[in-house]
Amino acid sequence: MKANEGPSCPLDRLRWKLQLQGFNGLSDGEVTTLSWALKVAPAFCVVWVSIGGWFESPFIVGTLIPFAFLGAVLPWHPFDVPYQWFFRRWINGPAIPSYGAPRRFACAVATVWLGAIVLAMLMAHAVVADLLIGLFVVTAMMPVLFDFCVPSFIYQISTALFGRMHFAAFATTRLDSSNGEPISDEERRM
Repeated sequence: MKANEGPSCPLDRLRWKLQLQGFNGLSDGEVTTLSWALKVAPAFCVVWVSIGGWFESPFIVGTLIPFAFLGAVLPWHPFDVPYQWFFRRWINGPAIPSYGAPRRFACAVATVWLGAIVLAMLMAHAVVADLLIGLFVVTAMMPVLFDFCVPSFIYQISTALFGRMHFAAFATTRLDSSNGEPISDEERRM
């Protein structure tokens, strides 16, 4: 597929959607298997936030914040563990690759979004909280239903327009211990 052509078949479209999330270089079998495995974390989040919204509980919604944060800073989301450690062995499936910057950015966005929901609930702004919950559920359902991650897409568009985002640098940059300055890619390869 050339750079100026869109995806032409269902497998190419699926591969494109996974590449938007930072999963590149996957075989055809990995694309189809991982598309299902990558639905687990957002599906858990949808259920969790929906329950929290139903009970109007900032505590229930707030308990999801550390998991979203861990998804932004760890190689995988904690909700990927059931697939990574158990289910993939039963189906002999591929391991979920480490999250790239687009998927980590999505988890960071979710962390802030969940914080805003909790804040709205605590401040008794029910309409704002319900609106944020509804938008969160719809946005988190996109990768579950259509394999399309809206925050990852925004990340890709932003990097295309403005260059590499600071979050990507944060997620992948190592600091020199002597002066606290970022280590360049050339120095890291040495």
